[in-house]
Amino acid sequence: MPQTPALSPATLPVVILDQGPMPETLESLASDASPKLTLQVQPDLQMALQAGTEAPFVLVILSSLETALVAALGAGMPPSEALARETAQLEEQLVGLRPHRRQILVLERSAMQADPAACAALLSDRLGCAFETDVTADPSLDLPRERPLQRLMARVLVHENSLARRLEDELEASIALAADETDKVAQLDRLHAALKEDQSAQAIDLGWELEQREAEVQLLLANVAQLEEQMQEDSLELGLQQSLQSGMAVEGGRRTVREEILGAALLRSLSELQRGREAEALLDGVYRSTSWRLTSPMRTVRRGFRKP
Repeated sequence: MPQTPALSPATLPVVILDQGPMPETLESLASDASPKLTLQVQPDLQMALQAGTEAPFVLVILSSLETALVAALGAGMPPSEALARETAQLEEQLVGLRPHRRQILVLERSAMQADPAACAALLSDRLGCAFETDVTADPSLDLPRERPLQRLMARVLVHENSLARRLEDELEASIALAADETDKVAQLDRLHAALKEDQSAQAIDLGWELEQREAEVQLLLANVAQLEEQMQEDSLELGLQQSLQSGMAVEGGRRTVREEILGAALLRSLSELQRGREAEALLDGVYRSTSWRLTSPMRTVRRGFRKP
């Protein structure tokens, strides 16, 4: 294990057990401390205890079981799975903390950020330092900005599980800034108000969304009616086109029949005309023939005998 340099009394070893970032409240307090307070984050409690031989204590930051459950439920984890995981993690953390109660100062993350003035007073008492500026709560951590439904569900899960209740009680006994019963009741009242506000906001959102859906439905109905009207017009136009095409087909058939009749009559006329021309030519040939001229006197005598 690497050697850790000696720490001055103004250096405070910090162990973060919930794997979260360094709380902004603590960083702000350290920068405003007089003398200035240096925070040194250690990966685990054993290394922090070895590094903090000249420091008054080791500061341990973690989240309560209820707060961890809120985060797990908000991430979509099933309640039973979230309770089992967070309970096992808290039990492991407490096993490591029990032997070193006199050497550590345990702070719960959300309580420290919600009441930075109390945190400043505690650090001033234990470290002997003063703070130059007034410390107020971070407004971004106001309860209505949390998930009130998950918070209430997490509280019920802790209350209904005997192991979870025991671990939470032990943790609260170890936390330097544990909330008293009055604060818990006030938290419940704030959570109830936040839940009602959240439900009202959801109702407003649902009403607005319902209006949007109704408007979309009306628009769809109007589009459907327009399409039906267009389809009727297209059907009527198609019927007229089909009727016109049918009439044209009938007229074309009639015209074909007429043409066929006229063609047949024309052919007969041409045939008769040809036969007449042939007969005329034949008769003309007879009249022009020599025999016809030689027999002309005989025909004249015959006509004379025929006269009465």
